[in-house]
Amino acid sequence: MADQQAELDEIEKQKDALEKREQHIQRAMLAQVRGVAVDQVDDYHSYRYDNEVESAVERRKAVHEEELLAQSERGQQILQFQREQEDLLDTVWLACSVK
Repeated sequence: MADQQAELDEIEKQKDALEKREQHIQRAMLAQVRGVAVDQVDDYHSYRYDNEVESAVERRKAVHEEELLAQSERGQQILQFQREQEDLLDTVWLACSVK
């Protein structure tokens, strides 16, 4: 039974080490998004920080997608349709809100 307990203790140590590593990586990602050094990111972790990184990734993804679409005629048509769709949604929203 002592061997099993020792194995459980070792697993706990590994879990703690992985958690610390995960936190460090999350801080490094946030620092990169903010353009600051890792040591300038405080230790406070919240949903807002996760959301900040995800938002930055989504913005960059959208830029890449637009760049790729702009490289071909078909892609340019898709971009035009997307702009028209956004304009149409804005028009409908404005028409419905003015009463």
